[in-house]
Amino acid sequence: FVLKQNYPNPFSGSTTIDYVLPGSGDVQVSVRDLLGRQVFRSPQGLQHEGEHSVQVDLQNLEAGVYFYTVSFNGMEQTRKMILSK
Repeated sequence: FVLKQNYPNPFSGSTTIDYVLPGSGDVQVSVRDLLGRQVFRSPQGLQHEGEHSVQVDLQNLEAGVYFYTVSFNGMEQTRKMILSK
């Protein structure tokens, strides 16, 4: 599967995470801070082949570097994003 860079990046408040699935499967999106604490988690659910996006609202968090991970059928990909205020 393909995990794209979030946009906008850097962002202030909310951002969009896009990914492409090669087939159907269970998907979960999570965001962690630099200390590894989970600050966002989407409900895990079945999604079908194709392009998908998740809107993530982090406006209540401090500015800094965060990492987002998309898990799909036992595989994971992680990218970095920057929250600015």
